[in-house]
Amino acid sequence: MKPDIILDVTKRRGKMLENSIGDLIRSRNILSIYPAWIYSSVVGGGEVIRLDNLYGLYELGTRIQKMSDTLNSGTMSIDVLLSMAEAKNALLDVLTEKILPLEAAKESAQKLIDLLLPFSTVGFFKENREANWLKPIDKLKLQEIEPAIIAFQYALSEELRQLPTYTVTEKGNLSRTKLIEGASNGYSQKARDLADNFILLEINESGRCLAFGLFTASGFHILRAVEICIKGYIYAVNGELPKLRNWGKYIEALEKAGATTDLVDLVKVLKAKRNPLMHPQDTLEQEDAIDLFSVSQAVIQFLAKEVFDKKIDTKFKEALKTSANLPPP
Repeated sequence: MKPDIILDVTKRRGKMLENSIGDLIRSRNILSIYPAWIYSSVVGGGEVIRLDNLYGLYELGTRIQKMSDTLNSGTMSIDVLLSMAEAKNALLDVLTEKILPLEAAKESAQKLIDLLLPFSTVGFFKENREANWLKPIDKLKLQEIEPAIIAFQYALSEELRQLPTYTVTEKGNLSRTKLIEGASNGYSQKARDLADNFILLEINESGRCLAFGLFTASGFHILRAVEICIKGYIYAVNGELPKLRNWGKYIEALEKAGATTDLVDLVKVLKAKRNPLMHPQDTLEQEDAIDLFSVSQAVIQFLAKEVFDKKIDTKFKEALKTSANLPPP
């Protein structure tokens, strides 16, 4: 390719990059060349953060290394400027926690961004649009950028080494994603329509405990959800709760309320699994927790179906509010 053609292509590339960066800086005051990522999402009221952009770490490392390599060329070419722009964009993701919730590495990331900022302004491109893009890099600037890159890489390495990140394994045939994001979403529509926020919360907390290996806690949460539903059913039909409020009396009250044999039998299974859990010295193993979690879902769904079949769904919802405010027996 002839030298004058090379120069013309270089100028056109510089003009396109200038226009693109100018538009973005004016509209958002940030440099963004690549499409937006899917970032971290919070579940469980902020207690659990699912990291959807771990690939962003790969992109971050790639862009930083590419910038480092192109700077070593010693000339201020379009490729050098583009690599600096890409690196700056990735560093902004560190500051805004779009890759990981980092803290210690932010200071060194900000220092590196500040050094790269002069090379990604509209003014810089206007001043250099007619310049020879292969002119030597300012050695003083280079001497500042290179150690800043090393400082950021070291800070990031140390923070990632100490970051408490874990992999959650599957529990039986249950989806870990669904357990963490909200197990109640896997319940029947009738069950979700009947349940109040507290019941849904207990189901979701049970699922998260199960996902993270807190099996005994999972059992407590799911049994609380079931017990509230049972009390709501009994109160909706009978207008009162048993004077002695234990699962044996609840089963008797369910039979008195005309609950189907299927529902009563399932509650009896839960009662048998619940009793050992009430002893402080006993704990649940994974298999027992999965069984308890699964049977409890069946109980709640059977109960919801019966509530709608009996057309007492309005009374059931009112009963949830009433029974929650009843004094202990």
